[in-house]
Amino acid sequence: MYDGSYIMLRELSIGYMVPQQYLAKTKFVKKARVSFVGRNLGYLLKNTPGTTPESASTRQDWMQAFDLNTLPPSRNFGINVNLTF
Repeated sequence: MYDGSYIMLRELSIGYMVPQQYLAKTKFVKKARVSFVGRNLGYLLKNTPGTTPESASTRQDWMQAFDLNTLPPSRNFGINVNLTF
């Protein structure tokens, strides 16, 4: 039996505000922010060896201790662009 506690880096966002001098040439955009976003980046602390603490193969009470053929959550990367008109 293992301790099921864990700490996960769920989301990280790094952004950049575009300076007003670059936006002055446009007529409509007042503010612009570009961000790089990453989700499900990894575990900072995990007490279960070789298994994913969030996974569950079934919802039946007697099967809660088994981890059968479960996949870890997938990492997602993206770019976020926020414009204010």
